[in-house]
Amino acid sequence: PSFIGLTPDERYAIVGCPTGSASTNYVVFDLTTPHELVQPPTVTIDADPKCILVLNNDQILTGTRNGQVIVWDVVSCQQIQTLSDNGQIAHRDRITDIKLSPDRSYFVTASADGIAKVWNANTKELISRLVGHSREITCICVSTNQLVGTGSRDETICLWRMQTGQI
Repeated sequence: PSFIGLTPDERYAIVGCPTGSASTNYVVFDLTTPHELVQPPTVTIDADPKCILVLNNDQILTGTRNGQVIVWDVVSCQQIQTLSDNGQIAHRDRITDIKLSPDRSYFVTASADGIAKVWNANTKELISRLVGHSREITCICVSTNQLVGTGSRDETICLWRMQTGQI
């Protein structure tokens, strides 16, 4: 596996396994069920294993290679929603990272398009765009005091105010 995440209630484990192509199989294990007797649900997604986030007890997020951010139901592995930015897909290029704020109220997506975006974890609405890098954002972190750090292939690191998008 290249990714393992637990829901906050520790009932489900989500495991990501690259398929060898450009996609990843995600398997959801119900930790209250004997696994040798149950074939867990599996979903194949066009996503890097780094780009999955266990949002809450019911939902996971994946960032795809075509810039989509998809919300999935943990139990059924069914797609619930594809996030959008003014009617367009979430990002113009592949998603490179997704991080949840420590208080679980926001999440941040980063992309090869050089933009990071802050989303409300409950409503899935876009809060702010973090625009300032000239190349792909490779990593992000979210602090406890509403700051977002981004690192980019343009050899810069930026620190942003989550709500306003200001550096």
